[in-house]
Amino acid sequence: SASSGGASGASVPTAADAVFFDQAGTYTVTMTGALLCLDFTVSAGTVTFALGTTPTLAVSGSMSVIAGTVWSSTGVTTFNATTSKTITSNGVSFACQFTFNGVAGTWQIQDNLTSTGLVTLTNGTLNINSKILSCGAFSSSGSTAKTIAFGTGSISITRSQGTIWTTSTN
Repeated sequence: SASSGGASGASVPTAADAVFFDQAGTYTVTMTGALLCLDFTVSAGTVTFALGTTPTLAVSGSMSVIAGTVWSSTGVTTFNATTSKTITSNGVSFACQFTFNGVAGTWQIQDNLTSTGLVTLTNGTLNINSKILSCGAFSSSGSTAKTIAFGTGSISITRSQGTIWTTSTN
């Protein structure tokens, strides 16, 4: 559908299209290939996002999922907005890597956010918003200026071996 609750048969979403998962019930979405969307919203049902063939997801807007969502896809999710956006996880643990890469983009975490993978800040501002960002490892390097705004929040690294924290002077 091209809108929440709309008729089926819409084309594959682009970076300008919001994506809604608002169907009651239990179902699985198999993530395959390079996927794009504007906002990504799960507001009903019990949805499992499963690993398909080499999935990546680029979110150009905000992301919100409800408690009970299962994110077992390990493909990289890239937030590439160039304005201020929000991420609401409602306690869902993501098996994927997160990359924040939008020139002048700002992502404000609305609640504690957990990724078992690597979290990378390449461009923009990651506002932890006095919450806890828990991840397998964290990286922020490269020649572009970027900001991590903690407030009273923190980044918690869960990996115990290998490189867990990489940053550069920028």
